[in-house]
Amino acid sequence: MSRILLVVIPLLSGLLAAGCSDDSERPREESTATPRPTKTTKVSFEPGKVVVLDPGTEPRRRLRLSLRAGHLETTTLTTVPTVADGKNGKPGAPVHVTVRTHVTKVAHGRITVEQEITDAHTDPGAPDEQRVTARLATLAGVTMTTVFTTRGHPVRTQMRIPRGMSREARRRIEEFCAWVTAQLTAPLPEEPVGIGARWQVASVFDQAGVTTSGADTFTLVASDKDVLTLRMLLDRKLTDGGTGVIDRGGRSGHADVAVSLTSLYPVRWESETTTAIERDGKIGVTSETTTVLTTSAE
Repeated sequence: MSRILLVVIPLLSGLLAAGCSDDSERPREESTATPRPTKTTKVSFEPGKVVVLDPGTEPRRRLRLSLRAGHLETTTLTTVPTVADGKNGKPGAPVHVTVRTHVTKVAHGRITVEQEITDAHTDPGAPDEQRVTARLATLAGVTMTTVFTTRGHPVRTQMRIPRGMSREARRRIEEFCAWVTAQLTAPLPEEPVGIGARWQVASVFDQAGVTTSGADTFTLVASDKDVLTLRMLLDRKLTDGGTGVIDRGGRSGHADVAVSLTSLYPVRWESETTTAIERDGKIGVTSETTTVLTTSAE
C-alpha cells in the first residue's frame, strides 16, 4: 500500500499498513506464562477549544459527565473503509476494536480511568485477512491510564505498549491510542445550553506525516434526562507535515451521536466521512469510511 493511501484511511488502517511488507515489524513471540514487558509513552493534550455558536432554547443547563469510581464500560469500534485511487474503488478490511474502561478516581473535576484494548480483529474472508490479523494482534493488550475533565476533554494519557516491535509499528499504535483518547469523545461546552444549541470543537492531530485540523460542529437535537442526542458535522483540512506525502486535502462528513452523561464514551456513534487528497495539482485519491461505535456499562 502506498503511503499516500495511508492518509485517507482512518488511523486503524494506517496502523495496519505500518511495515506491512517487513516481518521485523511483527511482535516477537512471548511466553503466555508471564506478562509481556511493556514500554511506557506519556502524551499530554492541548485544552480543547469549544465555542458556543448558539446556546439553544430555554431551559438550559450545564452538561457534565457524572461518573463514579468503580464504573466499568466496554466500547466497540468498527470502521469500514473504501478507497478509490483514480477511478478504481477498493473495499478495505473491516476492523473491530474493543476497549474496556475502568474509572478509578473522580475528584476536582477530573476523571481518571484505566483502559485496555481487549480485542482487535477483522472479518473472516476480509481483503488481505492474514496481514490485517497480524497487524491487529499488536493492539491487543495495550493499556492506558488517562485523565479526562468532566466535560469529556482528555488531559493526559500514559500508554503501555508491549515491547518487541519496530519503532514504526510502535509509532502507529501510539497515534491510534492518542486518536481513541482525543477524537472519540464528544466534548461538552462550558456554558449552559438547551435544545438546538450548537458548539464547535477545534482539534489538530498528526497521522502518517499529515496534519489534520479543523472544527467539528455539534448540535443538541434532544435531551432525555442523562442521554443527549447530538448531530455532528465534520469539516477538516489536511496539510503535509514535511514528508511530501500530499499537497493538501480535506475530510468532511457527519455523525449521529448518543451521549450518556453516565458514560465516558458515547453510547452510540455512527459516522460517514469522505476524504479527498490532492497531489501534484490534482485529486488523486478519495476514501469513504463508515464508523460505528457503541458503549455499554458492565
